[in-house]
This record gives sequence, structure tokens and C-alpha cells, in this order.
Amino acid sequence: MLPAESDAWLQSFSLGAYRPMVRLASDSDRLFLETTGSPQVVRSYRRKQRHILREYLKVLARDFQRLLDIAAASQPMAFFESQLSFIFGVLWIEARLVLEAVLSETMFPQTIDLGPLLENVETLAASAREIASPALRLHVT
Repeated sequence: MLPAESDAWLQSFSLGAYRPMVRLASDSDRLFLETTGSPQVVRSYRRKQRHILREYLKVLARDFQRLLDIAAASQPMAFFESQLSFIFGVLWIEARLVLEAVLSETMFPQTIDLGPLLENVETLAASAREIASPALRLHVT
């Protein structure tokens, strides 16, 4: 990506695009469907939710990598901990989705806390914006 494209992308980046992930990771829809639908409908819907959540995770991982490339351009190791935290967060969510698919929904809790993962991305985005923006310094003589 060219620097001008990176800058435009960074300025337009917003975690708001990932707001639907929170609902996909919750069990509110499943609980509602259990009161109105058949078990087959509930399972089918949850399967679709897991699939869509995985698609969001792929896009979030791509955006995280873009942010990391921008933020770590001058200090490659400065964001290593953030990168590890993100990777383990995604792996944990993927593991939860697999367990949910394999185990009965009644045996495994449905809600997945995306807060730490999204906070990590938000922190990295703020760092990337700070690093990418020209520093305005007041020189007092």
C-alpha cells in the first residue's frame, strides 16, 4: 500500500465496522430462538453466526496487520506484545467456536468476550495514528 493510501485508510479506520461481531459473539439470539424455534433452527442459526464471526475475525486480523505495519515501521519490536496478545486472542476465540460446534450448546457457554481483542486493536490504531501523524512540536527559545 502506498503511503497516501495508508494514511487515508488509517484516518478512515473505525472499530465501528466491527460492532456486529459483539452481537454474533453473544448468546442473545440463541436464547431468543430457543423460545420460538425448533432445536434444528437454533443449531443452524448458530452455525451461520459462527461462520460470519470467523469472516469478521479474518478481516479484523487483516486490519490489525495493516495497523501493525504502520505503527511498527520505525520500531519493529515495540508492538510485539500487542501482536502476541492479538494472535492469542484470535486463537482463543477460534477454539471457543470449535468447542461450541462440537459440544452441545447446553454444555458450553455461548457468549464470547471480544472486549480485550477489540481494545487491543483500538490501542494499536491510536498508536498508529500518533506515529503516522506529523509531530507538531513547539520550539521555545
